[in-house]
Amino acid sequence: MAVKICPETGVGEWFDRERATHPVPAPASQLSPLFPELIDESYKPITPVSKDGETVEELHQRAIECVTNLINELKNEPEIKTVLLVTHAATKIALGRALLGDPNAEIRTGTCSVDKYVLSSDDKSGAPGDWTQQMNGYADFLTKGEEMHWSFGMLLQSKL
Repeated sequence: MAVKICPETGVGEWFDRERATHPVPAPASQLSPLFPELIDESYKPITPVSKDGETVEELHQRAIECVTNLINELKNEPEIKTVLLVTHAATKIALGRALLGDPNAEIRTGTCSVDKYVLSSDDKSGAPGDWTQQMNGYADFLTKGEEMHWSFGMLLQSKL
């Protein structure tokens, strides 16, 4: 495989503060033996994740920080034109909202769904809000289409 996986903690799963346990992402050195030749062991995560869980607001702040950090890092690597982020529903929503600069954007999160974001114009820096969404929860490639969509509204309903 020509492209290696850079395990960035900033795109990691969200755990609510109220949860009893808060797993932390495994470091590249621990993942590499499990996925030989796929993990970039030299990659150092640039956005930390809380060991105590996060509120919804803190997750959104992490997403803004992660997007900003990744974009700043990628400015040093002009040969990189495309980035694939793989994550879970809550973080996917927060990252999409960060890219769009819209804290209320509706982001679809069906299992294995794909979103695509592009810079809104060539003169943009890539900062949060400089992006447009070309795909939102695309799942037509799946036999049954979108399944298991999740939203923060579902979280609020479950706490009532």
